[in-house]
Amino acid sequence: MKKTCTLLAMAALCIPVMAEEPAGPLPVPPSGYDTRYAMPADTNPAALLDKPAIIDSLQYIYTDSALGEKRLAGYIDLHVVYDIAPKDFMAVVLDIEALPDYMPYIMEASIMSGTPEQRVAAYTVGISFMGIKVAYKTVGELVYQKLPDSAEGVKSRLLSCPDGSIYEHYSSWYVLPVTVQGRTMSYVRYYNRPGISKPFLGMLSITRAFTPPNSKGQIHATYKEALKRLKGK
Repeated sequence: MKKTCTLLAMAALCIPVMAEEPAGPLPVPPSGYDTRYAMPADTNPAALLDKPAIIDSLQYIYTDSALGEKRLAGYIDLHVVYDIAPKDFMAVVLDIEALPDYMPYIMEASIMSGTPEQRVAAYTVGISFMGIKVAYKTVGELVYQKLPDSAEGVKSRLLSCPDGSIYEHYSSWYVLPVTVQGRTMSYVRYYNRPGISKPFLGMLSITRAFTPPNSKGQIHATYKEALKRLKGK
């Protein structure tokens, strides 16, 4: 069961590999969070309109020296521009308990404690892949931030995963108002960094084959939910 549970984490990874593979784990973020809160200097917002694009991606397997176990590490960093107000997009990102209504693989999501700016949430994530149906539970901490240039950000980190299949998970959303075609739109940058314990043989290859559309799909599902809410007003 533990091996199959790790299939769920593949939804958070993406290809192609575009960075040199480290020999060990990715660095532990000094601040406790790993974020991507900026629009790259060479970005053309108009070219990203409704077209999610990968900024950087990396997946690799290494052996943990302390535990002697293999681990699958990596991240996906991508961005897009949508014709929607930043506040409307961010409202969906912050609505954690609504995730099962529109986000693939999220079966349950609930707020355990906290304030609107900083919360602890519990998730049950499920997937059906190649005839295998599995689910796992995690608890994460999320922090909402107001950033320079009227941007907003949400950063999160894994606090626990009871079955141990995920050893780390960091993510961030960055939403910045930009002007495209004379309209104020949302530049959205999404970063996701999960770490999988004891990947089974061939999991890296499966991960690279399975997940390319998934991270783009996560962003687009959020956008579609925001549009749905606007139409319902």
